[in-house]
Amino acid sequence: MRQSPKIVGRVIVVGGEQADVDALAKAISIDFRVLRVYTCSDTLECARLEPPHAIVVRATGGEGPEYCTLLRQDAALRRVPILLVTGDQRSWTSALQAGAIDCLSPDANPDHIRLKIGRLVGLKRTEDKLRLALDRAQDKVSELESVIDMVTHDLKSPVVATEGFVRLLRKRLGDFASDPAIKEILQYMDRACTNMRGFLDDLSQSLVTQTLELDWKPFRLEAAVQELLRNHMEVIEEKGIRVAFNVSGREPEVFGDRRRILQVLDNLLLNALKHMGSPQDPRILIEAEGGEQFITTRISDNGIGIPPEYRDKIFNRFFRIPRRHAQSGSGLGLSISRAVVESHGGEIWVEAGPYGGASFVFTVPRFSPEKAGRKAAEATAQQPER
Repeated sequence: MRQSPKIVGRVIVVGGEQADVDALAKAISIDFRVLRVYTCSDTLECARLEPPHAIVVRATGGEGPEYCTLLRQDAALRRVPILLVTGDQRSWTSALQAGAIDCLSPDANPDHIRLKIGRLVGLKRTEDKLRLALDRAQDKVSELESVIDMVTHDLKSPVVATEGFVRLLRKRLGDFASDPAIKEILQYMDRACTNMRGFLDDLSQSLVTQTLELDWKPFRLEAAVQELLRNHMEVIEEKGIRVAFNVSGREPEVFGDRRRILQVLDNLLLNALKHMGSPQDPRILIEAEGGEQFITTRISDNGIGIPPEYRDKIFNRFFRIPRRHAQSGSGLGLSISRAVVESHGGEIWVEAGPYGGASFVFTVPRFSPEKAGRKAAEATAQQPER
């Protein structure tokens, strides 16, 4: 008794010999909707009208690989599985290389042929469903990003206006602004506006990093770090943090987008300042080490650190470590940093710091991709033959 299941699917059977095509199509039609054609051009025309779930090539001689090659050249058929049925087993390897998924002899049991086709049809139907789901998900993501972009833009205006009103209110109040209760309210409003503006900026930036365009130029990493430290010197001195910057190895000149790399450094330094806690001797160490191809930068602190179970999640969008006294933040800074570093061809990760806190490490290239490729080729050419 035949065991092959009934499967709904469209199958095209193509071949040069009408009798062979008709016989095979008749055997397959027990389980499938079959369309028989006798040339590749007819296959292409039928596939454009109604894409098949599988194509069966019935070749009499060694023309099977040629059929597969011609079918695979058409965009509409590149993802359709092809089964070759031929008595010329010498052409099987060539047919597989030309795009066939499997090969069978025409002497194979008809149930076995139908079972093979059923698996191919099932594979194509599953792939179609996954592709449709992926397309829908991408549409939803694009729609969500458009909404986020619109909301971010609309919310920035009232935040900026509120900041202006707070400054105006402080000016109009004059001496009353020094009253402890009023001063505390104004400071709270200032902090709320600053936090909201920072969140909106991070949210906008997280969308930009999806299609990041970089201004590739060489620049000195040391100068960028010194500029960054000057920008945050007031907070560093206020918290009494000792900051050191050490350079080792080769000259730390980076090839990349200076503004974007500075953004990464800024995010990591702010992260260290924000999560410093209250150690007796607060310290931040910034190290840069130049290698053959990449500059490795490490920002370490002796703050509250990051538990090991969260180190793989810390770079995810909106992720914040659950803490009793959590610092304010959008949870986007580190995900933005990862996007920038990876767009440069580098890597970023976090590990336990040498002082007991956290140590963020990232790599960026020393050369342009073209120059890096030439140097790699030169290094390979200079290796002695074994």
